Amino acid sequence: MSETTIQPLLVNAEVAAQMLSISQRSFWRLVSEGRIHRVKFSKRLIRFRADEIALLVSSQREGTPA
Repeated sequence: MSETTIQPLLVNAEVAAQMLSISQRSFWRLVSEGRIHRVKFSKRLIRFRADEIALLVSSQREGTPA
């Protein structure tokens, strides 16, 4: 039987910041600037689309600000 790795659709702010190799403070700045969109389930439950984070990374070129 083969094991299938399931990638998460949504990640929290800590994981998203790690995916971008930035601090959580810098991550929240990107969110407040509208560069990253949040998925808000409730006032305290906020997640971010993992594919959007990956797309942000792949769309950036060396020397280009996020």
